[in-house]
Amino acid sequence: MASLLRDLRYAGRMMRRNPGVTAAVLLCLALSIGANTAVFSVVNAVLLRDLPYRDPARIVMVWNRFLGQDQPRLELSDLELMDLREQVQSLADVAATRPGLFNLTGDGDDPELLVGVRVSANLFQLLGVEAAVGRTFLPEEDDPGRGDVAILSHGLYERRFNSDPSVIGRKVLISDKAYTVVGVTPPDFYFRRKPRDLWLPLVVDRAEPTPRDERYLEVYARLKPGVTLERAQADLDGVARRLATANPGAYPPDSGYGLTLTSYPEEVVGT
Repeated sequence: MASLLRDLRYAGRMMRRNPGVTAAVLLCLALSIGANTAVFSVVNAVLLRDLPYRDPARIVMVWNRFLGQDQPRLELSDLELMDLREQVQSLADVAATRPGLFNLTGDGDDPELLVGVRVSANLFQLLGVEAAVGRTFLPEEDDPGRGDVAILSHGLYERRFNSDPSVIGRKVLISDKAYTVVGVTPPDFYFRRKPRDLWLPLVVDRAEPTPRDERYLEVYARLKPGVTLERAQADLDGVARRLATANPGAYPPDSGYGLTLTSYPEEVVGT
């Protein structure tokens, strides 16, 4: 201990004699510790801990591919979403999303620009996520004329509404349209690595879907129990061949058309 104390006193004298070097060393230590802490926080959130969903390894994404047009990953159209739901037997559930920006006004506060996403009513069920307050969407709430409900992120619930549970059932004005708040997501919930403030129903008119070549939907699915990625990909390959045969105008023979399946956890943490 006596030797240690002598070393510490000597180090203290040297630091006082060389304040510039001391400041540089302390700055390097602070930056290194801060960077390591930040990196570990990210790694812990997306690699060491499971994603905040039920059985996340069975969640996948589905993409169009047109290799002849150098487009290995392309969103899906309304009709292609309906094709997946009807024809792919290895998928237990299929949902679509469309991100967007929305303006929140009213409530006596300043207008706020929100990062939101429109989703199929079954998305939360597919992910296995329950609302922290209120509920998630009902099956019929993405039907035409029924999409006037909203789910808030937990951050928006705290920031804008002071964590007041009475916000459930209240109407809020979002991009000049009134929506009824029905739920709040859990505090640890996140989606595709990006913060989302707001969740609204994605209304797809099954009677009048958009044309097959208007592709704007990110599509998610859950594999049926016991189904592997390889088997599901084989099913998608068969569906793609049938679609190309039945719709040569949308999928020309030289387009290299197909459907691609990717693991959702890999989408989140792969890079």
